[in-house]
Amino acid sequence: MNRAALNAAFFLPLPGAKMIWQFGELGYDISIEQNGRTGRKPVLWNYFDVSERRALYNTYYKLNKLREQYDAAFDNSSFWSQQIALGDWANGRRICLNHNDLKMVILGNFNSSGTAATNPNFPATGTWYDLMTEETINVTNTNMTLPLDAGKFRILTNKKITLPSGIDEVKKEALRLHQTPEFLTIISEEPVVDVKMYTINGLLVKQTQNENTVSIAHLPQGCYILNIQLSGQNISRKFIK
Repeated sequence: MNRAALNAAFFLPLPGAKMIWQFGELGYDISIEQNGRTGRKPVLWNYFDVSERRALYNTYYKLNKLREQYDAAFDNSSFWSQQIALGDWANGRRICLNHNDLKMVILGNFNSSGTAATNPNFPATGTWYDLMTEETINVTNTNMTLPLDAGKFRILTNKKITLPSGIDEVKKEALRLHQTPEFLTIISEEPVVDVKMYTINGLLVKQTQNENTVSIAHLPQGCYILNIQLSGQNISRKFIK
């Protein structure tokens, strides 16, 4: 599970669309050959009750929520630098995000044993925060080294990131979208007060009030932003027509 989390730390943050195999966020270990490559595989919700697997789930959750929160930085490859080649194996691999809204350094020791003296090469001095443990580091020398055990990683940001646990966030928000070619239905525990649809360029194309089902039959194909005002919160979602 530690190595699966390490791989996720070097996979999910990078710009671009990602695909996650079923229960991959919980360390799904059923062979792809079971019942044939395209055959039905068992559903193993009980994985979530295993502490090591839940820790992996939280890694996936925090990385994806961080991407969602700072989408402008995570969607542009020009702000990223990587040291992940074969020559970077011994002293740890590194990914760095250097954006005005968020600076982040990801360090990983992919060796099977031993401790690596990793080189974060911080883009700025000051207080840095560990996304996974919430520990802080006072960086006075950007060329400092950090020890990292085999199979471990660190995700360090120049801002304190506050994220609820994944399962609590799902229960709190409890909002889903059901889409057909003609309608978009908002499934929520709280009443829908107002719905606004925008194009990806920010143009308002439709607005409804006190309705859970919105007609989208007239919309051209494309990507849209949905701003949903519930009685207790505002939520934004993307959907593709």
